[in-house]
Amino acid sequence: MKISFAPSVMGCEKLKAGTEALLEEMKQIPENLEVRVEFNENPQLTAKRVGNQVQITCKESAHYYRGLNQVLHHLDTDTYENQETVYFERNGFMLDCSRNAVFTVEKVKSVIRTLAKMGMNVLMLYTEDTYEVPGEPYFGSYRGRYTKAEIQEMDAYASMFGIELVPCIQTLAHLHNALKWPGKNEIKDSTDVLIVGKEETYTFIEELLQSVKEAFSTRRVHLGMDEAVLLGLGKYLKENGYEKGSVLIREHCKRVLAICKKLGLEPMIWSDMYITANTNGGYYEVPADADCSSWEKPEKGLGLVYWDYYHDDEKSYEKMLNIHKQLSDDVIFAGGSWIWNGIAPNYSKTFACTKAALQTCKKYLMKEVLCTAWMDNGAETPVDAVWPGVALFAHLGFHLEYNEKVLEEEFKECVGGNLKDFMALDAFDSLFLNGKANQEAQNPSKYLLYQDPMAGTFDREVVESGVGTGAYYEKLKKMMEICQENSPEYAALFAYYEKLTTDSYLECLIKTMVFTATIFIELVCGFSMTDIKPFYITILLQAINNMYDAGCSIAKKKQVFQVNLLQGITFLLALIDLISAVCFLGNPQLQSVASSKGVILLSCIFVGFILLLLYRETFVHLSIIYRREKYSAGSSVRNVIEPKDLGMQSDCDDACNWDDKENIYD
Repeated sequence: MKISFAPSVMGCEKLKAGTEALLEEMKQIPENLEVRVEFNENPQLTAKRVGNQVQITCKESAHYYRGLNQVLHHLDTDTYENQETVYFERNGFMLDCSRNAVFTVEKVKSVIRTLAKMGMNVLMLYTEDTYEVPGEPYFGSYRGRYTKAEIQEMDAYASMFGIELVPCIQTLAHLHNALKWPGKNEIKDSTDVLIVGKEETYTFIEELLQSVKEAFSTRRVHLGMDEAVLLGLGKYLKENGYEKGSVLIREHCKRVLAICKKLGLEPMIWSDMYITANTNGGYYEVPADADCSSWEKPEKGLGLVYWDYYHDDEKSYEKMLNIHKQLSDDVIFAGGSWIWNGIAPNYSKTFACTKAALQTCKKYLMKEVLCTAWMDNGAETPVDAVWPGVALFAHLGFHLEYNEKVLEEEFKECVGGNLKDFMALDAFDSLFLNGKANQEAQNPSKYLLYQDPMAGTFDREVVESGVGTGAYYEKLKKMMEICQENSPEYAALFAYYEKLTTDSYLECLIKTMVFTATIFIELVCGFSMTDIKPFYITILLQAINNMYDAGCSIAKKKQVFQVNLLQGITFLLALIDLISAVCFLGNPQLQSVASSKGVILLSCIFVGFILLLLYRETFVHLSIIYRREKYSAGSSVRNVIEPKDLGMQSDCDDACNWDDKENIYD
């Protein structure tokens, strides 16, 4: 394919390199295709093809890739023409790389290519402590992090597609993982909040900002500063007494803004602290006619990012945008694709909120909008589930009104899968809604899986609903199988959810029978004082089973160290017991000793804790069978899908916060 540019076009080599990278994913592209590119200041994107001649006219290179992708997917006719209006100067996506899902560089590059096809021009990397900072060796410990070289590699790759890679860090709150290590007490106000006013704090922040300045080519930086609910209420309160949150946030922003000016950076922050600190109320609870003239306001040069993922009516967004316009001349809107609600995405809420939000943003002539993808609780929802929400942001960025049919076509062309297949994932959390949209953000796929099977906290709700959950999940399982066939590019994603609908009933039943029989033999043979050989043998068999489970856990990085250690000790103790028994029973002179009540009693006490574990395990497995059969989805997802298959750094798998749930299945 030959590419030519209008004389005024700059950066031709980057465009050619980006085009080649994009074409590597495409198949059956005619070699004689000639593409001419022209840039102008009009907010229009025109993609036109007559025969093998292609003309793309647009404002910037990111829009060129959208036009090119459209043309390449419409080569089955003699001519093609499409014209779109660009409604936002910047339309971006924020990828959360801090909630134990530190995505591989290749995965981020894949995200960049998809964004380019959509015509989006901003990618924010949300990194609390998952990026390299000289002098901060604990950044990313047991979680993963990006080196300076890796960020520069991703930055250069994004630049080829006209995408601005923007650092999104934290400089006030959400720093639990950075502040939990030794040496950070001096700058820690509370568990995850920095103490304001101390010079050590601003030395630390300057180190962070210097690092991102060197790694990223953009001068823009997102400083975070959201949800600092304990601001000034920890160590600061003890040392300085009470001070209003609005004053503290203003003074802190002033100091950090000075550092940004010193380094030549253009900062922005989440806006909630300026609102909640001024009102002492909720973020969205400000009256529509609120007068903000007396509020503590950010200095000029500090952008405010208004985040709202919750409202499906335009009036709510109008109210909040009016308030933000009183606070700052530089306001960015951030919505979201709901993949943080649990194990499954919530597209019902995503679509309802996004459509209302972006229509309002158009009325207010907003220059920049952002689709966030939070990966709460260890990235329970695979990141690829985010694409319907992102595609909607792109769609509404180039169309005045929402068009379902057009969006489905754009999704297929940009993402590669079928939108309807992805939308089927919405059913996981619509269990009790009888076909209604999940506007309340219910997440039964999560709480039914993770509830303690012995406690049955949510059983009453399930029973009272009258829903036939077994049939529901069986139907959902078949849907996931069909989705794998329809969207083979995302087979791993749909396989993940297929496993969530199933459970190994036979395995649980066999294990339960074996455990019950083992305990029975141990009790009868051990305490009857007749023959202790079966007692020792069953203990060894159980210990071997424990070691097998431990080995599987270690191989898949599934369990915590303490569990594996306990199982190892169990095996060793049982082995010692068996060797002793064999020696005793094989020596007639020692049989009387081996049969003595004292030795048997000591052995029983010695392995007593093993028996307790067996009792618990038996009842747990019985409970799992009972409750899975009646109510919930399966528990075997993690045994089948590896993090690397979903684009995550595999060395961070053991940090995905499974620890507190593991006791259900050990």
